[in-house]
Amino acid sequence: MAPRKKLTRPLTLQADAPAANFDELCAEFIRYKKLRNLAPGTIKYYEDCGRYFGDVLGEDEMCENITEDTFDDYIEYLNETKPELSTATLRSYLAGVRTG
Repeated sequence: MAPRKKLTRPLTLQADAPAANFDELCAEFIRYKKLRNLAPGTIKYYEDCGRYFGDVLGEDEMCENITEDTFDDYIEYLNETKPELSTATLRSYLAGVRTG
């Protein structure tokens, strides 16, 4: 297994995330971004980030169950499944699921 990439900036979690299913909120977020006429590449980026994060969460996971450990699991998942990612790209994927 490749060495785990370290992040120098701490992760922040929103304590007021609604009690909702992650997949539903992700779909709603993508719809919102499409309505804002974002570029197709930007939409694909958000879809990819949501899909990868959803792989870590599993099906029907509620947002209220997402913790800092979930983000650690996400980083580990990306390192294991996409070892070619640079630290900058890894940070970008983290930002993609923290954007709101």
